[in-house]
Amino acid sequence: MFEGFFAALGFLTIIPPPANKASGAFGRAPGYFPVIGILEGALFAVIAVTARAIGPLAAAGFIIAAHTVITGGLHLDGLSDTFDSLAVRGSAERKLGVMKSGTAGPIGAASVTLALILKTALLAKALSPGPGYFPFPAAAFFLPVASRWGMVFTILHGKPAKQEGLGAMVCANTDKSGAVKATMFAAAAIALWILLFKNGWFLPVSFAAVYVFSIVSDVFCKKSFGGITGDTIGATSELSEIIFLIPACTGYFS
Repeated sequence: MFEGFFAALGFLTIIPPPANKASGAFGRAPGYFPVIGILEGALFAVIAVTARAIGPLAAAGFIIAAHTVITGGLHLDGLSDTFDSLAVRGSAERKLGVMKSGTAGPIGAASVTLALILKTALLAKALSPGPGYFPFPAAAFFLPVASRWGMVFTILHGKPAKQEGLGAMVCANTDKSGAVKATMFAAAAIALWILLFKNGWFLPVSFAAVYVFSIVSDVFCKKSFGGITGDTIGATSELSEIIFLIPACTGYFS
């Protein structure tokens, strides 16, 4: 029953699934991506509330650090490889070769640094005391939920750049039923949050922005690389978190 959940857990985090629980179940994993995000988000909300006394910037820093540890930096590695390949002129095949090498160049290192700075700064702003913060911070809780949910649509609408590799594997195992299940989990979490805490009104706008970004990312990757790869999926996940946080910081949707 829980094989899909455990497969998602093993795919998205450094936490190993129980033996024989996730074997051959990746086809059911995408539907549970937001559930993994909900578990991460619960931890991040606790960190935000616990670190409230030392200020929103420090709380945001601890959350981003925890997020990096939980994912093993896998998505940041994808972001670095993607931007290094974009810096290369030439064919899609040449860019994919650079991406596959896994060697971090100056553009890749800069992209990771800037992404971490932007996420920390935006999250700190979103965690500043206000309607969206008390009693729990909606931005901290839903940050990983939105990025996990967006990954499903990046994969669903994307075309694999290669016939082998992680991108081809996840595309072959993601269908509309998984996207529907993922959306049901995410929508239920949003509705329950707003009902209980009377805040987080920015969430529908942020999730819509993440969805649009996932489509734009697929179009861009098809033009640049011929399709998506495991690295570009990770890069899209990282960048979608920045997109998610922008409406949370505007003050119009508190």
